[in-house]
Amino acid sequence: MLILLPLVLLYLYGPREGSASEARTSWWRPRYAIARSGAWLAFVPAGLLAYMGYLAVAHHAPMAPFHAEASWGRDYAGLFSGVLKALAAAPGDLRRA
Repeated sequence: MLILLPLVLLYLYGPREGSASEARTSWWRPRYAIARSGAWLAFVPAGLLAYMGYLAVAHHAPMAPFHAEASWGRDYAGLFSGVLKALAAAPGDLRRA
Protein backbone atom coordinates (compact mmCIF):
# COMPACT_ATOMS: atom_id res chain seq x y z
CA MET A 1 0.00 0.00 0.00
CA LEU A 2 2.95 2.35 0.48
CA ILE A 3 3.48 2.35 -3.27
CA LEU A 4 0.13 4.10 -3.71
CA LEU A 5 1.44 7.48 -2.52
CA PRO A 6 4.29 7.72 -5.07
CA LEU A 7 1.94 6.55 -7.81
CA VAL A 8 -0.56 9.28 -6.96
CA LEU A 9 2.23 11.88 -6.91
CA LEU A 10 3.45 10.69 -10.31
CA TYR A 11 -0.10 10.85 -11.64
CA LEU A 12 -0.63 14.42 -10.45
CA TYR A 13 2.84 15.91 -10.98
CA GLY A 14 4.83 13.55 -13.20
CA PRO A 15 5.59 13.70 -16.89
CA ARG A 16 2.93 12.59 -19.33
CA GLU A 17 1.48 13.49 -22.66
CA GLY A 18 -1.32 15.97 -22.50
CA SER A 19 -1.80 19.55 -21.53
CA ALA A 20 -0.58 20.61 -18.15
CA SER A 21 -2.55 23.33 -16.44
CA GLU A 22 -0.50 26.49 -16.84
CA ALA A 23 -2.41 28.46 -14.22
CA ARG A 24 -0.59 27.01 -11.23
CA THR A 25 -0.59 29.57 -8.46
CA SER A 26 1.45 27.63 -5.92
CA TRP A 27 3.92 24.75 -5.81
CA TRP A 28 1.50 22.29 -4.22
CA ARG A 29 -1.17 22.53 -6.90
CA PRO A 30 -1.10 19.46 -9.17
CA ARG A 31 0.20 19.86 -12.68
CA TYR A 32 -2.63 17.72 -14.04
CA ALA A 33 -6.27 17.53 -13.05
CA ILE A 34 -7.71 14.28 -11.76
CA ALA A 35 -9.44 12.50 -14.64
CA ARG A 36 -11.01 9.12 -15.33
CA SER A 37 -7.59 7.77 -16.26
CA GLY A 38 -6.65 7.95 -12.58
CA ALA A 39 -9.02 5.09 -11.82
CA TRP A 40 -6.17 2.63 -12.48
CA LEU A 41 -4.73 3.69 -9.12
CA ALA A 42 -7.54 1.70 -7.51
CA PHE A 43 -5.83 -1.50 -8.69
CA VAL A 44 -3.21 -1.17 -5.94
CA PRO A 45 -5.56 -1.62 -2.97
CA ALA A 46 -7.81 -3.91 -5.04
CA GLY A 47 -4.89 -6.28 -5.63
CA LEU A 48 -4.07 -6.39 -1.94
CA LEU A 49 -7.70 -7.02 -1.04
CA ALA A 50 -7.99 -9.76 -3.68
CA TYR A 51 -4.90 -11.49 -2.33
CA MET A 52 -6.17 -11.22 1.24
CA GLY A 53 -9.52 -12.61 0.07
CA TYR A 54 -7.75 -15.58 -1.50
CA LEU A 55 -5.84 -16.19 1.73
CA ALA A 56 -9.07 -15.99 3.71
CA VAL A 57 -10.81 -18.55 1.51
CA ALA A 58 -7.91 -20.93 0.95
CA HIS A 59 -6.06 -20.78 4.27
CA HIS A 60 -8.41 -19.01 6.71
CA ALA A 61 -5.66 -16.46 7.40
CA PRO A 62 -6.14 -13.20 5.46
CA MET A 63 -3.59 -11.34 7.59
CA ALA A 64 -0.84 -13.94 7.10
CA PRO A 65 1.52 -11.66 5.13
CA PHE A 66 1.47 -9.13 7.95
CA HIS A 67 2.13 -11.71 10.64
CA ALA A 68 4.90 -13.57 8.79
CA GLU A 69 7.62 -11.39 10.31
CA ALA A 70 7.07 -12.95 13.72
CA SER A 71 8.08 -16.38 12.44
CA TRP A 72 11.41 -14.89 11.30
CA GLY A 73 12.02 -13.17 14.63
CA ARG A 74 11.39 -9.70 13.23
CA ASP A 75 8.87 -6.99 13.99
CA TYR A 76 7.77 -3.68 12.53
CA ALA A 77 9.68 -0.86 14.16
CA GLY A 78 8.29 2.10 12.21
CA LEU A 79 9.01 3.95 9.03
CA PHE A 80 12.09 5.85 10.15
CA SER A 81 13.69 3.45 12.61
CA GLY A 82 16.37 2.44 10.09
CA VAL A 83 17.31 6.08 9.51
CA LEU A 84 17.49 6.74 13.24
CA LYS A 85 19.67 3.66 13.81
CA ALA A 86 21.99 4.74 10.99
CA LEU A 87 22.34 8.25 12.42
CA ALA A 88 23.08 6.82 15.87
CA ALA A 89 25.75 4.47 14.47
CA ALA A 90 27.34 7.09 12.15
CA PRO A 91 29.85 8.56 14.61
CA GLY A 92 31.32 5.17 15.44
CA ASP A 93 31.37 4.15 11.79
CA LEU A 94 33.15 7.36 10.81
CA ARG A 95 35.82 6.83 13.48
CA ARG A 96 36.55 3.36 12.12
CA ALA A 97 36.90 4.63 8.55
